[in-house]
Amino acid sequence: MISIDVLFSRKFIYADDICIVKQGKTFEEIENNLGKDLAKIQKYLKTWHLILNTSKSAAIAFHLNNREANYKIKINVNGEFIPNEDSPRYLEVKLDRALTFKPHLEGLKNKLKTRNNIISKLAGTTWGCKANTLHASAMALVYSAAEYCAPAWTRSTHSKKIDIQLNHTMRIISGTVKSTQIQWLPVLAHIAPPDLRRKAATHSLLNKIKQNPNLPVYEDIYQHPVKRLKSRSPVWIELGTEGTTEDKWKSRWKDAEVKNAELVVDPTQKLPGFDFPRALWTATNRIRTANGRCNHLLHKWGMSESPLCGCGDIQTTRHIVETCPLTKFDGGLRGIHEGGENAIEWLENLDIRL
Repeated sequence: MISIDVLFSRKFIYADDICIVKQGKTFEEIENNLGKDLAKIQKYLKTWHLILNTSKSAAIAFHLNNREANYKIKINVNGEFIPNEDSPRYLEVKLDRALTFKPHLEGLKNKLKTRNNIISKLAGTTWGCKANTLHASAMALVYSAAEYCAPAWTRSTHSKKIDIQLNHTMRIISGTVKSTQIQWLPVLAHIAPPDLRRKAATHSLLNKIKQNPNLPVYEDIYQHPVKRLKSRSPVWIELGTEGTTEDKWKSRWKDAEVKNAELVVDPTQKLPGFDFPRALWTATNRIRTANGRCNHLLHKWGMSESPLCGCGDIQTTRHIVETCPLTKFDGGLRGIHEGGENAIEWLENLDIRL
């Protein structure tokens, strides 16, 4: 095999996916060094009767010089140039020139959108699978894809595209409407906020590297160079920010201005009713979040001529539960949240489809 000391470039190898990288001040310097290294690799391949297929290889120059954005790096192998790609894939992650991960996250967003469509087929607002089933399906189908290689791209400004899709996933699980406050979604779906899950994955990776100083990447993380640009967010900026996801989530919930937040003391705990039939689960969550198909909101959305209840007052979810003489529940909002037998009976007999 080629000795580690033979090549000028750094090597990244996983199974049969091989990548060589060289840093330099000029394109010419990089091209010269990569060309020499590929000549050595070609010689090694020839010894073992193997052929480097340039058409299945890709080259890209990573830099922030926008004036040279269209520059095509020239790497010659036996008279053939390796084709340049704007967003080549390595281990299924798309890499762009400025390492913003925008192309990768755009593609991932579309993948999650398709998978959300599949999850949505399992449940409507009044029929379908229970929350436990939807939760398991979402974790297996949506979150597994959404968090692949997350430590590499989570600090990108484009990661918000993924959060939007995961918020939609949590809305499907909880049966809530789009106007529901974002902070409620992880609590109802019993899934930690997306950014906190990605931070936890990053810290887990950093800890594994820390425990193995012999890894080549150890020096990159724990003896990293000085950060030169404010716009850059390398992975090592996460060092020293450790803390449990649960504690961070609790602190965030405590500081958030959320309607009916007093109902939930610990957002990390599964809420009562997670095993309710779909219709009861969605109705309970819409009452908890104060966002349901009551006349007040329907009128606000332009879907009802009047915001008034049959009793003459403005019909909000809290009014339906606590003050309306036609529908009032003796246990109040807290009783609905706790999901006892009386609350279930009241929800089943409620003639308002929330």
